[in-house]
Amino acid sequence: MLGLEGAYTLLGTIYMQKGILDSAKINLMNALALDSIVQNPDMMADIYQQLSKVYEKEGNPEESIKYLKKYSSYKDSVFSPSNLNELSEAIKSFEIEKKNKEIELKDLEAKKRRNYILIALFLIVVCITVIIFLIIRSKKIKKEQYEKLEFYKTKESILNQELSLKSRELVASSLYLTRKDQVLESVSKQLTSIQNNIEEIGVNDAQIKNVIRELKPGMTRVTNKVFEKQFIEIHPQFYKKLNERCDSLTPNERKLCAFLKLNLSTKEIAEVTHQSARAIEVARHRLRKKLNLERDENLATFIARIN
Repeated sequence: MLGLEGAYTLLGTIYMQKGILDSAKINLMNALALDSIVQNPDMMADIYQQLSKVYEKEGNPEESIKYLKKYSSYKDSVFSPSNLNELSEAIKSFEIEKKNKEIELKDLEAKKRRNYILIALFLIVVCITVIIFLIIRSKKIKKEQYEKLEFYKTKESILNQELSLKSRELVASSLYLTRKDQVLESVSKQLTSIQNNIEEIGVNDAQIKNVIRELKPGMTRVTNKVFEKQFIEIHPQFYKKLNERCDSLTPNERKLCAFLKLNLSTKEIAEVTHQSARAIEVARHRLRKKLNLERDENLATFIARIN
């Protein structure tokens, strides 16, 4: 009659034949535990033999040999030649399998190392490519920035030249108009002198008065109007910026600032405005006070910085 340990052994053998090794081991171990109580040598030997086969299929030569030895010790008190041959063949088979697995493991490790090397080389190539790309891009950006800077420098230089030319033209125009005023004033004086001696030279007094009346108001008015118009065209924001610094300047002080912006000297300003150099110096001193300039701060330099 088949006992419980026999049933476990049979189930373990069936699971082993089907390749369900975990279930085979569980059933055989249960059979082994029961048989250790019953103490049936033949059953014990059969269980050990089946366990040896299970571990052999599982690829565990150490456990397989262990249970094969126990099987042999239960089967015969002294190993029979057939058992010795079986054990020897099993050991050789396990050793060969172990060596093969060691070789496979080494090959796998070598393959991993090759893969790591290839990955490292790939990453190095990618990094070098990225670095080269960034260097080329950086050089391109720098070149574009340099070209843009040169363009703006050239444009600024042209604008400065045009501004300088217009300023010189305005100065020349102012001087011309001033000289024209001087000529007109001289003519007016001469006509006045003639008027005083009208009886001697026999000229119509009314006609002379009309000429003098027409000459005098037009001189300064026309000169100022032309100057202001041309100056604002050259420096459209000057008066606005100047007013932000000091909004209590008189028209004459504003005009003095304009002359300083055009880099006119005291002598030239005196000539244009029909005043003495001393009067211009006094006007400059008053202007410094209104602008709250420090003692060591140059008035002309301060005005030149207003754009």
